[in-house]
Amino acid sequence: MGLAVIAYCDVTPWDELSESARDGRSAEEDGVRFRNDPAFATRLAPLEEGYYQATESHREYIGSYHCYGEWRTWLSQTFPSAFQELVDFSDCDGSLGPDAVCSLLVDFQDWEEQVRDMAETPSPDGDDIASYFETFKQFRRCFEAAASEGVVQFT
Repeated sequence: MGLAVIAYCDVTPWDELSESARDGRSAEEDGVRFRNDPAFATRLAPLEEGYYQATESHREYIGSYHCYGEWRTWLSQTFPSAFQELVDFSDCDGSLGPDAVCSLLVDFQDWEEQVRDMAETPSPDGDDIASYFETFKQFRRCFEAAASEGVVQFT
């Protein structure tokens, strides 16, 4: 078991789809359910909890929850004023909506070069920055894929 992150593009609320777009399918069978954890109530904004249809998706397997937790701790300590929507979020389940996706994509784009440089230099405290950079790139790919009115879901 471990953490997988799925980026969904161009999401549309299931109940707003036309009958022809639904083509006899049900939301429970063919839709994607995005939940909004009350502890992170603003993370799905501007969407609301419910079923959606997406035009496409992109999946990244991040790794064990333990490794993700170490990476997220490193990220928050290295960039204390960035990545807040990700750092202050569930470590294993939940959905980040278009507002958080756009904000986080900017953070990943702004800090990628610095993380790449860090990965090429041995860490004095023994952190494996090269593997952290790989995780960084996985998340960046997901946020890029979801940049068009999409959602990033943790499973």
